[in-house]
Amino acid sequence: MRRALIAGLALHAFAGCSGDGSMMMVVKDPPRVFLTAPESTQIAPTLKVSVNVSGCEKVQGLEIYSGSRFVKIAENLTSLPVAFEILPAELGADFAMGIAAHLTLLAKATCKEDGRQNTSVPLGVVFFPVASVVGPVSGAGAALPDSFYAEGGVAGAPTTFVGCIGGGSGTALARVDTTGRVLKVNPTPLPFPCSIFSQISDRTVATGTRWLFENDVGAFSFDLDLNVLSVVKGNITAFGVAHDGDALTWDRTATSGPALSRIAAKPTGASNVVWTGFVNGIMANSPITDASKGSVLTLMWRSEIGSNQGTLVLQRLNDANGAALGENTLDTIAYGALDTPVIPASVFSPQGDIVYFSYQGSGSALQSGLLACPTLSTGCSTGSKKWQSALFDGIITAALPYSNGSIIAAVSANQTRFFAASSGFPLSTNGIKAQGSLQAQAVQPGVASDFYMLSGPKGGYPTELIAVDAPDKGEVYRLTIEGGQTPLSALSMAIDEGGTPWLRVGPNQVKPLPLSQYRTARGATPNP
Repeated sequence: MRRALIAGLALHAFAGCSGDGSMMMVVKDPPRVFLTAPESTQIAPTLKVSVNVSGCEKVQGLEIYSGSRFVKIAENLTSLPVAFEILPAELGADFAMGIAAHLTLLAKATCKEDGRQNTSVPLGVVFFPVASVVGPVSGAGAALPDSFYAEGGVAGAPTTFVGCIGGGSGTALARVDTTGRVLKVNPTPLPFPCSIFSQISDRTVATGTRWLFENDVGAFSFDLDLNVLSVVKGNITAFGVAHDGDALTWDRTATSGPALSRIAAKPTGASNVVWTGFVNGIMANSPITDASKGSVLTLMWRSEIGSNQGTLVLQRLNDANGAALGENTLDTIAYGALDTPVIPASVFSPQGDIVYFSYQGSGSALQSGLLACPTLSTGCSTGSKKWQSALFDGIITAALPYSNGSIIAAVSANQTRFFAASSGFPLSTNGIKAQGSLQAQAVQPGVASDFYMLSGPKGGYPTELIAVDAPDKGEVYRLTIEGGQTPLSALSMAIDEGGTPWLRVGPNQVKPLPLSQYRTARGATPNP
């Protein structure tokens, strides 16, 4: 036994020596570190990554870095892999570079037995922190309708969402809660199919009703229980809601000529048509009522064939019976660089005393600007105009007053600019601009000076959302997702009555953080 032991020791010693009899050190390879993420873009309350290590008997510690900045550590580990959940506050300065944050993460591992270390390959992750995410309930394709509005959210009232659902077997209006559960569906069939392109009006407090408008199809009113109350069908291409909840609809192909009709939201007789009046031209924006003057205001576009110009005319009708009250010419506008008639984008102020409309440059460049005129003025481009903005690149496709009418948003193909409604003073250098070739597809004003623009690929659906808390500060965040070929791979949003935004991102219902939190994380430096 003693000889066997000596022989074994000699063999062990010999294996540790070089050929010339000197000792040879055995150097172990560094550990291998693997950093992965469940998704490359994470829209969630926290950021999740996973780290695995090979080449250590035991791991003393794992550290996460964002670039060269330390983020988080896990020590004295007993099992692998390790799941990390990173809080938004732990990423700190990363959000100052922009939200969503485009991160480059690294994981560093230390072996417990001998202190060997190594770092993972860099991992690119996009992180947009939110308050909550709710996925579809069992059997449902999405946790929200494709397009929806939000009710509630004030004084403890729960937020619910109403929108169009269904498909090949029929469509319906449905009310959904914040868990994605369907609470209510319209009790009787809809008078015509709704769609993602249906427009739903604000609720009129006096009647408790809203209107759903489908372009070139018709409109119907409904109540809080989704009961259909009043229906009008036809080639309706312009639509507004009177101060008392009735609809103002313009049918471009009515039997006796283009007609503006007042349709009762809650009919009391056999017919829901209160009156029909006749207007001359093409309706350029949504008609409104001026309750203080007992009139309906319409802005009509009359194109002058062969002259590359047209005239904007304000026509007034009696609010009670639709009788004509008169008209005044606001401006004659050339098509500019475009050789086909383009109806100027226009909108009334909330009080109806001012109309804002676009005009084009006369050169070859595609440029436009905004004019503001009193509705009862004549010849706005002369001495009666309230203000006129400078020309800027792009043709304005929509104008929208918000923030209690104090700000005007001018939307062009891929950009939105902001102006003070009182003076036309530009509130930012260039406003907000969609990324790359994306085009502006929808805008949503929020509370106070909050504003949102949704853009997407031409012919597709929104894949980018840009949020603004104040025009002079520029964007607060920009959320971009892949997709846009279908509504289920796109973005949509609404704001509840308490001012909280709600998103549908793909099939998921998402509640973002308040804009004030994103602004605090990003910093107050203007980014116009």
